[in-house]
Amino acid sequence: MKRKRIIRIALILLLVAAIAAPIAYRQYNRSVANKALNGIRSSAYRNEKMKAFETIAPSPPVIMIGNSLTDWFNDSALGVDGLVNMGISGDMTSALLDRLSLATKLKPGKIFVEIGINDVVERVSNEEITENWRTIISRIKNESPETKIYFLSLMPVDLPSTVLRWANSVNNTVNGLNEELKSICKENGVTYIDMHSALEEDGKLKKEYSEDGVHFTRAGYSVWVKVLEPFMEE
Repeated sequence: MKRKRIIRIALILLLVAAIAAPIAYRQYNRSVANKALNGIRSSAYRNEKMKAFETIAPSPPVIMIGNSLTDWFNDSALGVDGLVNMGISGDMTSALLDRLSLATKLKPGKIFVEIGINDVVERVSNEEITENWRTIISRIKNESPETKIYFLSLMPVDLPSTVLRWANSVNNTVNGLNEELKSICKENGVTYIDMHSALEEDGKLKKEYSEDGVHFTRAGYSVWVKVLEPFMEE
């Protein structure tokens, strides 16, 4: 009798483990995916970057502002003297708006904006993303009217379904939002830069351009340089 009870308990525990394991695995994979997509989200890191931005001399020729894709870009490859990189890993459109004045008060000649993929991953609505894009453009125009604005398209990602089951929906959302961003830029006299087409293959980020499916390898950033160089020289 006692042996039967032990066997019954063991079977129940095995059943619970069998149910719990896939759930835990999915949660772990989603955690891994979010870390890859959002980069470093450290308040200490962000505060350190913000303090550094406050010391930048006014009137730089070019400012690049955005999330980890901008933050981790070796901007010296563009060969632009005085270029300022104001990327912060993990930034979303709302976070960029919170610190946009740090850029506009410098009155740069040009500003290149790259922002929005973290919003898509966090399932911020398309309406909120596009509204924030409009606000970013409006504020730059009002706060630094002589600055020429360039807006980079959202980039494709390449995350396997085992890591992020809805990776394909991310790319579908990116495609739709890029069309909206293109229209917003046209309406406001802003230069839209199609980075997506240069980085995409079969609807996803080309494998050789990334090791984690989101952030770029040297080969990926070499594409950035090739696409951006003509706009830097305008």
